[in-house]
Amino acid sequence: MADDPELQKLVDLILSAGKSGMSAYKVPNRQFVGSVLLDRVAADVAKQTMDVHKGDDYATMSGDYWTNRRGESVLNINLTGRNGSTFVTSSFPPKTQVKDATYIAGELYKGHDHIMKLDKAPIVGAIVTDNAPVMLAATNKLVDRNNVDAAGVNPHEATLHFTVLGCVLHHYSLLFKSLVALPTIADTIATATKVAVFFKKRANAAGVLEERQMQLYNKKTTPPIPGKTRPGSNQPTLDWFLENKAALRSTVVHSDWTAINWRDRPDIQINHSDVERLMLDSNWWKRLNTALKLLTPLFTMIKAADTDGPEYTAFVYNDMLDFTSHVKGIRDKTSDSEHFQLTVADTAKANNEVRNRWEALHHPIMSVAFVLNPKLGHTRDVLDEREVRDDLKKVFLSMGEDVAECFLMTNKFLDKEGPFAEDHIWSPTAFKVPVCHWWRVWAMETEVKGLRNVALRVLSTTCTSSASERNFSIWGFIHSKTRNRLYNHKLDKLVYVYQNMRILRKMKDPNYQEPYFEVELDSDSDSD
Repeated sequence: MADDPELQKLVDLILSAGKSGMSAYKVPNRQFVGSVLLDRVAADVAKQTMDVHKGDDYATMSGDYWTNRRGESVLNINLTGRNGSTFVTSSFPPKTQVKDATYIAGELYKGHDHIMKLDKAPIVGAIVTDNAPVMLAATNKLVDRNNVDAAGVNPHEATLHFTVLGCVLHHYSLLFKSLVALPTIADTIATATKVAVFFKKRANAAGVLEERQMQLYNKKTTPPIPGKTRPGSNQPTLDWFLENKAALRSTVVHSDWTAINWRDRPDIQINHSDVERLMLDSNWWKRLNTALKLLTPLFTMIKAADTDGPEYTAFVYNDMLDFTSHVKGIRDKTSDSEHFQLTVADTAKANNEVRNRWEALHHPIMSVAFVLNPKLGHTRDVLDEREVRDDLKKVFLSMGEDVAECFLMTNKFLDKEGPFAEDHIWSPTAFKVPVCHWWRVWAMETEVKGLRNVALRVLSTTCTSSASERNFSIWGFIHSKTRNRLYNHKLDKLVYVYQNMRILRKMKDPNYQEPYFEVELDSDSDSD
């Protein structure tokens, strides 16, 4: 923007004539700023944007829908690499084609082609979308168009130019939603939400609670209210109750509480006597502990997956493996006096939900990323799983590598032999870089080339569409209630400039602090 001739003209006038120079400068009109100047700035940002992906062998394209303030659907395209995510372009499909998978697949292809034509752009190794039915149908069409030989072949087994994935974070959220619907868990969350709302809306009750918090913890906090469309938002509410257990129990027996003149409130679904009963009910707190015991590992996975980069892909398989084992043993883990033991029926349903979700989200590259992640310290035993061996073979074939040679090098990698025998490449210092860069730096020998190519591509793949989700917030910030008549082509350019200038500033100045803004969106994504 500093190279813009209009801005430079103004700067030169001020420097040459001081304040008097301002009178010689004609301020550009609104039309000029919103068209010519915006085009110049967008073009200037475009020249620098691909510098974000410098050093990326591969990057991941993400696409997702949301609904803007005018009720129009917007499909945004983002490109994510190790340094973050850049906004590429967007499209505004007609209402008749919003749910047309063929149309969406075509738009995603256009986004892919647009990226490939950009100067210095990395190879698009994968495309990831959310898991709304129309997006899943579109990704199936992407696989078909991406493969001339895909007819009648499992998409994961076909030879792909790029990998097509559903968003892992979205899968995790759907699994969380399924688990919080278990009768034992659902009842606990429902009552916790009612109590949280009670303290939010009853100022006198909240005042007594805050006094007890200050006496016990020397700080006061308000209960977070779970969102209606975000299942994971239940976790902070449950955590708050556990953290404030002592304060809550002492609040409902305090003299200031009993002195309150309680009046019925139609907007509050629970009365003060029920709050007292629940807070003093040891069985309710046992149910709360059980809910947290079941859900906390999954919530931790959701937070880990919610990133704009490829690092988490190498941990998906491992995390799902651990969580599957965790759920299988949940009855034993909730059999002590501090928990309410999960019922046999709920346990069976929970295991079934985890199994079904894993089948839906699993992709062969997740097994490969799991095996080739040096930070997990695997031995050759990891190949004992038939699923893992089959997935390795599929990926080696799909990427055109010699299967036997890749398996041989994989065994040497796991045994830390041959080209992987040096101690220093397994040191904590060597692990300070992202896993894909570990392979770039420490696997340079010619004999490792095939496996290295696979590792770089797989470990450079981002497995979530978080970049697109975050892009919606920027759209909502720019397309505000006071600017709701902006033309779509101007919105696209403003979002492009805002998001990409922000990440460029971060790269140039590590201490750069983003300006804070809070956005209230009228509409969520169509996929919510």
